[in-house]
Amino acid sequence: MSVFDYFEKAKELLDFIGKNQKNISIVIHKNPDGDALGAALAMSLWLQKNGHSTKVIAPNYFSENFAWLPSAIDIVVYESLFKNTVVEYIQRSDIVLCIDFSQKSRIDQSLNEVIEKHQCKVGVIDHHLDDPELGDFVCWNSKVASTCELIYEMMNNMETDTIDDNIATCLYTGIVTDTGRFMTANMTYRVHEIAADLLKKHNIDIQSVNKFVYGSNRLSKLRFVGYVLSRCLKTVNGYNVAYITISQEDIMRFVVRPGDTDGLVNYALSVKGVVVAALFNEKKDGIYISLRSVGDFSVNDLAKQHFGGGGHKNASGGISKLTLVETITSFIDIIKGYDELKSL
Repeated sequence: MSVFDYFEKAKELLDFIGKNQKNISIVIHKNPDGDALGAALAMSLWLQKNGHSTKVIAPNYFSENFAWLPSAIDIVVYESLFKNTVVEYIQRSDIVLCIDFSQKSRIDQSLNEVIEKHQCKVGVIDHHLDDPELGDFVCWNSKVASTCELIYEMMNNMETDTIDDNIATCLYTGIVTDTGRFMTANMTYRVHEIAADLLKKHNIDIQSVNKFVYGSNRLSKLRFVGYVLSRCLKTVNGYNVAYITISQEDIMRFVVRPGDTDGLVNYALSVKGVVVAALFNEKKDGIYISLRSVGDFSVNDLAKQHFGGGGHKNASGGISKLTLVETITSFIDIIKGYDELKSL
């Protein structure tokens, strides 16, 4: 989808929402990152400014590093004691907006069933590579760096400037986090233009954004990271591949909280010579896999073919229903099928 196609689809979505007050549920994916949270909160605040009633819904708890974002305190977590509140709000909704995802597997199955049972209109705003399988109104562009970039383009294309300081802070945070502080392969000059425009027109405390997101670590988290790097980071012999394993025992031992494992896979990718990195995070319902790469190697293809996942060319993920040991063994066997990953 070109940027022009995106604007056309966004106009269809906004025309449906219209100017008369509507109840709108804004749903984000499991284990939400800064882009999902920033985009959803920005969209929620913007729709509220335009007279609508909104509720941001997260399938599970998110990192405390994003709890400071404007209106984050109003997010309702589906897996919590407020599950009935989520169901009731969706049942009252005129439309459900799926932000930063377009695949049913990205949210809780029972939450999917609640949305499908209600049979209301569904809008999607997303930038991942996978062809959307959700949505009556699909605003999708996989060529941009973040969903916050898409939200900005939508708002900026309006006749009046409706972005305020809080909305700008949410959008800027999402852009910063999904580009790895402007360092990922999907960076473009447009991303810099958008960031500059947000900073020029609005009061965004850059130091606070970076402090909250990257510089507010609990001592227990830092000790967990130290343990992971010293004991759980390994390489595949003969290949430019590194991986990290995190067991349920590790999670309990260090009292790991939501978001504590975010970014760990990048340590593996930072090892000199490594082209592909993986993080295997053992949870009760399976082994969650984060994949990263540099250059031309597509971990998105690898995730799709072997782990039922997807994402971006250089950043993707999936899940395994095998044990942790079996998953690692399978991963290493898969890697050995790629001659281009062999060490020189």
